[in-house]
Amino acid sequence: MATRLKLRLSAPGAVLALLLALAPAAEAYRFAGPRWPNETISVANRAPRYEGAVRAAVRAWNRAGVGVRFTRVSDVRRARVVFRYARGGGGGLLGCEGIAGGTGAGYPTPFAPMGVAVIRSCRSPVLRRLTAAHELGHVLGLGHEDRRCALMNSTGNLRTRLPFLCGPGPLIRRDDVRGARALYRRKPPTVNAQVAVFNPGDGSRMPWRAEPVGFSAAVRNEALGYRWDFGDPGSGTANTATGLDPTHAFASPGTYTVTLQVLDGGTVIATSRQRLELF
Repeated sequence: MATRLKLRLSAPGAVLALLLALAPAAEAYRFAGPRWPNETISVANRAPRYEGAVRAAVRAWNRAGVGVRFTRVSDVRRARVVFRYARGGGGGLLGCEGIAGGTGAGYPTPFAPMGVAVIRSCRSPVLRRLTAAHELGHVLGLGHEDRRCALMNSTGNLRTRLPFLCGPGPLIRRDDVRGARALYRRKPPTVNAQVAVFNPGDGSRMPWRAEPVGFSAAVRNEALGYRWDFGDPGSGTANTATGLDPTHAFASPGTYTVTLQVLDGGTVIATSRQRLELF
């Protein structure tokens, strides 16, 4: 499932017909996804033509003070959200379109990050910034809100085409800020412990040998952090490790409780404890 922002120019006659119906500002917001449990969301850009737009959108959302910040990273493997080019052209004369999707809700989420695609042919720097800011709004958990002049309008932002009606305004308007702040004042979501499942599985039994046992995280994402406790305090500093595939040498046979914590931006988002019997 994907969500798209299409920006089209209306014919002059249609524009004139809308003049009396349009109001200068939107004052509503909708939620469409969960909040992120950590305080930062890493963003990478692989669409050079949109570099200025991504930079402006990140700066605008960060200045809005909604309770979470976007941070720029150069390594896409470390990014939770990646801007990329999409094939084809966008709708309308300016060809501007953004797509953020791939999850059940249609938007990137903390536990199913998804890249944001932008249409290469967008020829308006102003609309590029709006497209990038709109898609980052989806990343934050905001849904489409189709009142006129709203940033999260699914059919385009009219204030860029009709500034004498909507006013120039900031890139992130008041209703969008109110929505994001309302979402991030809530408690962090409950995370499914399955995010931290690992091998060997819970209740595994294996012969004890004087050699390391290998462990492996089942949900693998280089943008996340993995912190292990092998339940073997007698091993000193070797009792803990980080990374996707650590090893640990247990000193003697016995039943051990191994704990894996998965972290995003330094915040623990999932914990799993599994028993391992060595005989």
